[in-house]
Amino acid sequence: MPMYEFVCRECGAEFEELLSHAELEAGEVSCPECGSGKVERQLSSFASGGGSAGGGCAGTGGFT
Repeated sequence: MPMYEFVCRECGAEFEELLSHAELEAGEVSCPECGSGKVERQLSSFASGGGSAGGGCAGTGGFT
């Protein structure tokens, strides 16, 4: 199951949940801090490509 990142719109807590696609689509995620169901899925740093400065796969592999 994939890991999803969320932020609570009530208390601002950020948390992660292991959810199947069906569970995600059902929208039954609640904040572990305040119990609110008003949560927003965040784009994870892995999915957005953040994290490594200049260390991508494209471009300069030293081959000429």
